Amino acid sequence: MEEDTIYVAVGKDVNENKLTLSWALRNFQGNHFCILHVHQLPQIIASLRTKYATSGLEKDELIYLLDRKFMRKIEEAGALFDKYEAKEAVQRERKNLQKILDNYILICHRIGVHAKKLHIEMDDVGKGIVELLQRHSIKKLVMGAAANEHYSESMDYIKSKKALYVHAHAPISCQTWFICRGHLIYSRKNGLDCVNHRDTHASLHLQASSIAESGRSNPGRSSSASIDSPTDDELHHLLTSNDLEGSSDNFKREAFEEMVRHVKAENSEVIWKARALERSYTEELRFTKEIEVVLANLIEDIENMKTQWDEELLSAQDQRALLGGLVAIFKNRVKKLANKRLLAEEHSQLYKKERNDNDNALEVTEDLLKKQACKASSSLYMHQSFPMYSLSEIHEATRYFDPSLKITEQEYGSIYKGFLHHTPVTIKVLNLDSLQGPSKFQQEVNVMNKFRHPNVITVIGVCQEARALIYEHLPNGSLEDRLNCKDNTSPLSWQTRICIATDICSVLIFLHSSNPQSITHGDLKAANVLIDASFVCKLSDFDIYHYRQLPLTEEISSKSDIYSFGIILLQLLTGRSSLNLAEEMQEVLDGGNLEAFLDYTAGDWPFVEAKQLAHMALRCCDIEPSKRPDLVSEAWRVLKPMRATCGASSSLWTGSRDHSKPPSYFICPILLEVMQDPVVAADGYTYEAEALKGWLESGHDTSPMTNLRLPHHQVVPNHSLRSAIQEWLDIPT
Repeated sequence: MEEDTIYVAVGKDVNENKLTLSWALRNFQGNHFCILHVHQLPQIIASLRTKYATSGLEKDELIYLLDRKFMRKIEEAGALFDKYEAKEAVQRERKNLQKILDNYILICHRIGVHAKKLHIEMDDVGKGIVELLQRHSIKKLVMGAAANEHYSESMDYIKSKKALYVHAHAPISCQTWFICRGHLIYSRKNGLDCVNHRDTHASLHLQASSIAESGRSNPGRSSSASIDSPTDDELHHLLTSNDLEGSSDNFKREAFEEMVRHVKAENSEVIWKARALERSYTEELRFTKEIEVVLANLIEDIENMKTQWDEELLSAQDQRALLGGLVAIFKNRVKKLANKRLLAEEHSQLYKKERNDNDNALEVTEDLLKKQACKASSSLYMHQSFPMYSLSEIHEATRYFDPSLKITEQEYGSIYKGFLHHTPVTIKVLNLDSLQGPSKFQQEVNVMNKFRHPNVITVIGVCQEARALIYEHLPNGSLEDRLNCKDNTSPLSWQTRICIATDICSVLIFLHSSNPQSITHGDLKAANVLIDASFVCKLSDFDIYHYRQLPLTEEISSKSDIYSFGIILLQLLTGRSSLNLAEEMQEVLDGGNLEAFLDYTAGDWPFVEAKQLAHMALRCCDIEPSKRPDLVSEAWRVLKPMRATCGASSSLWTGSRDHSKPPSYFICPILLEVMQDPVVAADGYTYEAEALKGWLESGHDTSPMTNLRLPHHQVVPNHSLRSAIQEWLDIPT
């Protein structure tokens, strides 16, 4: 049954090969058919491997790939990838092949012919067909002689290379029919050729082609033999053979030329391949030289890097040794610092213990001092000569320390204007939270209780609870305010200024001459010189702390006040600030410009007297204390005649006064006359003793001032006010 089977060799193009299949089906009806196909393996693996050729890599990449291990990994990965890609491609090709063969089977089924499929995978189609013929002992084969486009009516020979190969190598037992465009072109049976027409021409061409093909396929021949031209004997044999007898010269020439063209074409192909191989070798040689140069440079760079690394290693070792020494020194210092820290902590603990002991002792001492101060203060108030006022009276007088009544604020307290029993007063309240408050208060009371002078502010009373001293109120404020014309007040006349200078000189002479110890004001300045309604000046705010802590000698204490007195004289002359005033006056006198420097808001200064005062003031401001003038023998002798020219008289010890205008608190509310024996009643007001006694004996039990019932009829002598009145009247105490 296999001998009756017709095998039809077909290709991938169904349209190209269906005419060959149709010819077989038409001429071999009743036989079994088998579709034979040789599947050429795809060239995917080779194409994929070309991607890893080094000829396309850059030099830097090539150097990087020189590592054999890395190259081996690349090749292994590439091989796996290529294998996978090739397998996938083959599977796709096989699926396509089955579809193609199914199309041929379908053509057979349409005319009622049962057909089978037989295929093999090989690179060469001709060899594949021969392999199938031999393997399956195929006896009948139909295949194409050439592509359909090469067909012509005069075609009588095989043109396809694979057909020529099958014709030359097929088993003798296999009968073969070669078809082109549905026409039989050539056949072979039992090794004998059968030509459809023009047998001699086709036979000659077939023999020439077979000779060339057999030369290429014969493995025993060398590569050079496959491209050599036929020998003269071979050509003579072909031209004189029985097959060529009777043929025309034209046919001989055509066959010979065809063979020569075929041989030349093969020679050209071999030459081209040889030249390509030569170019490839030359390129490979050039590339090898470039690689050698790159490798040489790379080796040189590596050697240089190695040398540099060796040097850096030596340097690092030296630095390590140096750092090791520094670390040892540092550790030693850290150890010493740790020991010092332990010692410091021990000292700190000891210091804290001693400080706690000292703090405890200090607290005990402060408590004792406070108790002693309170005790001394209580003792003072029990024996002092100033009237005592309660805290409620101070609150009432200052409206609970109303800020609008505050005149100024000093280091040790604040000064308020108040109305004590309808009498205007100035109240100085010391700071209650100051540790020096009690002692400061006691010292000021003691000092103010030691002396009386018309040009020293008068103390009216004290308040132990508020640590307050009540002074007479001087309505014209301070000398500084008047020189600056504060609140648009009128400027002081030059006559008034000379009187003020005389009053200050008088009270300084009094203070410096006090027994048993002289008294230094310590803070003499225009702000501490107050002026009453009659423009009589009075000193205030003695520097009590300075007086207590710095018991200076007579020369030092007097000279310091004399310097301040000189500055006040310059301010009276010029009305200017005290800053650098002495230096400016010296320059003015040296330049002869005194008139322009005087304060002419005071009127027309008498030039002679003004110049005398200027020179006296500069002498008082001399930097050398010993060169400052004596107040009694020098300053007073200059000021006394000037005071006389102002239309007033003055005494060295009493200073200026005006009997026509006594202070209001000197007047008895009952008699409306200056009191001679003032006493304080239960209502807090001061009266003449005889007048109050007559008021009470006449049956009155109410206050002459408030008309309120008196809680008792006891009275307290007001010694401080009595002393002030006596000094004002110039009556010895």
